[in-house]
Amino acid sequence: MPVPIGIMIITRIKVIYAVVIFAIMETAITWYNTMAGVQSSTAHFAHLGGLVSGFIIAAIVLKSRKTHTKSGKTIYYDSFAPQRTENLNISNLKKLAETEELKEMLKKIEKETVPQVREIWVEHFLEKAICPKCSNSINHFDGKIWCEHCGFRSNY
Repeated sequence: MPVPIGIMIITRIKVIYAVVIFAIMETAITWYNTMAGVQSSTAHFAHLGGLVSGFIIAAIVLKSRKTHTKSGKTIYYDSFAPQRTENLNISNLKKLAETEELKEMLKKIEKETVPQVREIWVEHFLEKAICPKCSNSINHFDGKIWCEHCGFRSNY
């Protein structure tokens, strides 16, 4: 089945629109094969049935989850991990932002609204940051930062 990847590269689209596009494409392929008398070994109706049942199950599972805040911001959920509360202390990260690159990353961290993307930016930031006391590399895990050389410790 041809996949319209170009649409998703050019612009971000909602999942529901992608599902509709794929459903229309699968239906068109099935209809064309049927009308042309071509026997296909692909179970097109099974794909459509899986799409519909997946859509129904997702609607049932997500029905009870809140997806927007009172101010209208969208809440993004990671289906593999429970949603964590935001306890990020930017002031402690500012101490580590000594280069222009780290300052730019810190701006992206502050502006990011998707928790998973924000965590990735923090991870990338901490991999590039150095200890403010001894200028050696730092370690980080579970909201804690430390330097094994001079004993520097902080939380984020």
